[in-house]
Amino acid sequence: MYFKRKHGTKPTRAEWEAYTRGFAASKGWLWRPGSAPYDEFGHNVLFINGKAKNFPPNATNLVRAGSPAATIPTPTPTPTTKPTTVGPTGDPDRESLYDGSTPAPGTVETRRSYPTNPPITGTASNRTRMRYDNVINQFAVGVNPRYAHRINKKGKTSTYCNIFLWDVTRAMGCEIPHWVNSAGEPGEVGKGNNEMNANATHDWLHKHSSRYGWRRLTDPAEAQALANGGHPAVLSYKKAGGIGHVAVIRPGEIADKGNPMAQAGARNVNQTHVYSIFRRGTAIVLWGHD
Repeated sequence: MYFKRKHGTKPTRAEWEAYTRGFAASKGWLWRPGSAPYDEFGHNVLFINGKAKNFPPNATNLVRAGSPAATIPTPTPTPTTKPTTVGPTGDPDRESLYDGSTPAPGTVETRRSYPTNPPITGTASNRTRMRYDNVINQFAVGVNPRYAHRINKKGKTSTYCNIFLWDVTRAMGCEIPHWVNSAGEPGEVGKGNNEMNANATHDWLHKHSSRYGWRRLTDPAEAQALANGGHPAVLSYKKAGGIGHVAVIRPGEIADKGNPMAQAGARNVNQTHVYSIFRRGTAIVLWGHD
């Protein structure tokens, strides 16, 4: 609203982020969009002022009015790792701009069937290990409300492994879609298209992904070589009578527990390994995008 009054037009997301950051600075406030439980673009924007702006991230919480003080969570200790910036201020191909501890602006879209608008993206022409790592870390899958578990109408827990996979691959310019038409082509939200769960995503990878640059990989070493070169690599698993699972292979080294990976699911975790999640012998399939 303030931007439109000043410029006579609605802002793009980039214009909104720049304007909001400048607005906060002019008031002596702090803006931490990753701490909000929703994407603030087009909605209420939350600022921190007064003494609270000197507190470390996660030291304060939004608490329902009237809640007893005993329900307020204990503040998280100040992390000793490099703090995450509000937005990328360096070269994503050379610097670690996100460490996975805080979601980047544009990644906290809790309408899970809608796409995100992350600040760091890639294409087939600009892939590096550091950029791929930054792309994964900006979603902060372990703490991002977008991937938080939800109890559905049947009382069962809904998880969002396929949404995280969609977000990362879309940001890397090689979308494994969440919405497809009857021909398996990526489509927009709704508009007669179908949403895919993990099993359907596994099937899509087998039937349609080669048209979009994906190929089945021979072994974990090949998957790791691609990831370490900045090329997306993923895994899929189809579970009969269930919903299956998908995850992202991330840069790193293969350990006793297999490839390093990031995932949403029963556990939302930014740094883990394949056999910390799967039993050995599980029929997982690896895929890569050159």
